[in-house]
Amino acid sequence: MSKKENKSVFEKSFENTDFYKKQKELYLINKEKIDTKRRIEQEKKEMHSHSPLFDGNTSLQKARYVAIKVARHCKELAKQHDYVVLNSLLNQLFRSATSVMANLAEGSSCLISYRDRINKFNLALKEARESICWIELLYELEEISEEEAYNLLDELNDIIRILSKSIHTMKKKQNKRY
Repeated sequence: MSKKENKSVFEKSFENTDFYKKQKELYLINKEKIDTKRRIEQEKKEMHSHSPLFDGNTSLQKARYVAIKVARHCKELAKQHDYVVLNSLLNQLFRSATSVMANLAEGSSCLISYRDRINKFNLALKEARESICWIELLYELEEISEEEAYNLLDELNDIIRILSKSIHTMKKKQNKRY
């Protein structure tokens, strides 16, 4: 006998109750959330492991992750829609998100002056804030899911916190030098 055939009358009747159905639904929702979190963490690991430039630089790793996710999402949305306005918004989001990564990469270079490094980090900070505005707008227009928006906004807020602290520390050190 299989497991399903071996159920008692009580078990069969319990499966038809609203309580059981709600519990099962909650279980499936939580399982889906956990699976999504695991998938996102795996994507982050894969995205961060490919380039030696990004090793050990958390803000640059996060910026790369955001840029890749935004690029993929913009590409997907551009295929789905032909709206000029939406394509313009996607272009702005793509440019600001990839600019965060580019400015961080350039600012992390040891070949530039301290002042240039602060300027590059400030530019990255401004672009991260701009990216947040575009993501929020696309979410309000229902072009990206709440989960996707939350994940991107969470990463961008982490980048902003790291950059703000880095800029503050660099400015303190710069003032001590002069």
